[in-house]
Amino acid sequence: MRMRNNFGSRFSVLGSRLADRVFCPKPKTQNPKPSKAFTLVELLIVSALLAIISMAVYAVFNSGVKIWQRIGNLTWEEDLNILLDKLQSDLRNSFDFQGIDFIGEKDKLVFATIVDSARLKKKTIGQVAYFFNPYLGTLSREERDYAHIFGEDRGRVSVVSTNIRFLRFQYRYYDEEMKRYIWNYRWMTEGLPDAVRVELEFDDGDAARITRTVDIPSAGSI
Repeated sequence: MRMRNNFGSRFSVLGSRLADRVFCPKPKTQNPKPSKAFTLVELLIVSALLAIISMAVYAVFNSGVKIWQRIGNLTWEEDLNILLDKLQSDLRNSFDFQGIDFIGEKDKLVFATIVDSARLKKKTIGQVAYFFNPYLGTLSREERDYAHIFGEDRGRVSVVSTNIRFLRFQYRYYDEEMKRYIWNYRWMTEGLPDAVRVELEFDDGDAARITRTVDIPSAGSI
């Protein structure tokens, strides 16, 4: 009898525990979700990185602007040197030649000089003309050898310089009555002037007005 009672009591206790687990389960402990907000340390690190990147980008941009400005200055300086060297060489080799008159105006200059003839493949007597286009801001040079001149053929035209804001030619001669040298904006007499002056100003940057005077040896320099 005791064995039966013990077995029955144990069975009832086990059944009650099983029922509690099945029908009244213990609530599971949920792990807290990780926070998605940034910490103060992370914000400080990000701010420091952004500051470093911004400084690097600014340094690169500033260097690029300086290089671009330097290249722009070199461009108009190179154009100026090419123009003045070519003009000076042509004028110093100029001479009074029958059939090729010296024509001098504010924006145009025509004279006889030595040119490289593509047809003859050598240097020969020819005509050179410089003419300024104020609307395009260009100074062009036309070169014709002796055959082109009397054949009324168009010579070889090239643009010597661009981005010119202002250009003007002047011509010097000695006045016997006034006993002094005079500059005119137009050459209206026969022969050659003593010198030619060119004033020009480029449209690039803050270039100042530049003046260059070229003496003509064959006319007699001062």
